[in-house]
Amino acid sequence: MAEAIVIPGAAFDELEPMPINPAWILRGDPVARGRLLTDTPDKLAYIMAWECKPGEFEWHYAVEEETVYFLDGEVFISIDGAPERRLGAGDLVVFTPGNSTVWRVTRTVRKIAILRKHTPLPLGLATRAWNKLLRRAAAFPAQAGSAQPGDSLARS
Repeated sequence: MAEAIVIPGAAFDELEPMPINPAWILRGDPVARGRLLTDTPDKLAYIMAWECKPGEFEWHYAVEEETVYFLDGEVFISIDGAPERRLGAGDLVVFTPGNSTVWRVTRTVRKIAILRKHTPLPLGLATRAWNKLLRRAAAFPAQAGSAQPGDSLARS
């Protein structure tokens, strides 16, 4: 059985610099830091801790879907030119590949982000079929193993 992954609350104490693309910075000096907490064996998904000091910048989501849970701070985000929305502790947002955003961080923001790379449709269908086959194979021994040799003869 695989071991559980435990991430201590001090994960934010060990963040590393993750500079924002200078061409994306609109105002201020938004300093970002982050840390990879864990990833999947296939490297298609991972979880990060991230924080950013106040400032305003663009962010473009090209390949990965990002689900963000805000732990602390305040940010106003405009997604694809829509009016700004205030987000802070306890809020959850999902950015999909192709989203372009403007982040206006007013108080240092901390978030946990789950990032998932999209796979081409044929590969995704094949993966789902394989997983279904594995689930059925795992269920078969439990069903087959519940009968004891001679059970059907004993009931006659």
